[in-house]
Amino acid sequence: MAKGRVYAWGDAECGKIGRASNTRRKDEEALRITPLGASGVQDIFCGKNTSFYVDKKGKLFAFGQNNHGQLGIGHTRNTAEPSPVLFEEDVELVEVNGGEHHSIALTKQGKVYCWGRNDEGQMGLGDIYGEYRRQKAQKEAESAAAEMKAPAEQPVGS
Repeated sequence: MAKGRVYAWGDAECGKIGRASNTRRKDEEALRITPLGASGVQDIFCGKNTSFYVDKKGKLFAFGQNNHGQLGIGHTRNTAEPSPVLFEEDVELVEVNGGEHHSIALTKQGKVYCWGRNDEGQMGLGDIYGEYRRQKAQKEAESAAAEMKAPAEQPVGS
């Protein structure tokens, strides 16, 4: 095998191994080892249905399931094509990992980046949607209480 090349095999669902599933014979296809088409790869990382690699220039590429933006590539479509992760600045990555629908990266400088789903605080940023749901429920309860205290309207002409 060539140095710095990536080979993949296994379940191709969502494009997580860098190729789309194109046959009904999944077991036969899963056993086929194929090159990813990337060279100069320095490191590889995987989430549940996602894969990442860092090239020799330090650029992070991602492919696989992306329904919550867990690939960090600017949209939410699954892809089997390795696509660059969109950081706002140049970063030197030390490690990348992923959960089911979110991803996290550690830089050489000690910064942590997170992206993807965060409805239950998966990224360590707090439970944003849970807090929204709590605030909405509280407002609805306050509104219902105010309606119960308001005097009943009298029909006109009575």
